[in-house]
Amino acid sequence: MVNSESPAHRKAMTGWSHDRAAPEPVASRRKRQLGSIRGTSPNGRQDSVDGTPLRVLVVDSHAAILEVVAMMFKALGCRVSIAHGCQAAVDSLSNMPFDLVVSEFGLSKLNGCQLAALVKANFPKAKVLIMTGMCQSEVAAEMGSPHVDGWIFKPFGFEELLDVLELIKFPEACPCIRA
Repeated sequence: MVNSESPAHRKAMTGWSHDRAAPEPVASRRKRQLGSIRGTSPNGRQDSVDGTPLRVLVVDSHAAILEVVAMMFKALGCRVSIAHGCQAAVDSLSNMPFDLVVSEFGLSKLNGCQLAALVKANFPKAKVLIMTGMCQSEVAAEMGSPHVDGWIFKPFGFEELLDVLELIKFPEACPCIRA
């Protein structure tokens, strides 16, 4: 039996023992690796294109999901807006351009792919990421949409979100994102 106070137990439970430096938090490690979709430097300076943080619109009909996903993007230094449902998303899109729209697939009036088509028609350079709680086989037909840059399946964590954002930034590195 391993003593709960022993370095071996701490290492097994946390990945590090008291005599070693704490590992770098995932958010800062991945932020350094990713920069941002728009290309911020690891120290947080914005790129030289226009000097503003990435503008993200998160769309979902569940307030808790909106809050959690918005917090993830805020942790990356993004400027985040939320839209509770389809009509709020359309209103937000008519008021401001976004660099990234992260939308639930199962919205009430438009599904996520239809919203993606609307986004791309008005903002061709914007990226669209679809979130869904459905399994991949249920949305397989929609996954080929030319308006959608990536998919992420709920529940997901920060690390999974960053992985998908990297694929969206470099779609040629992963042909499974775009057909």
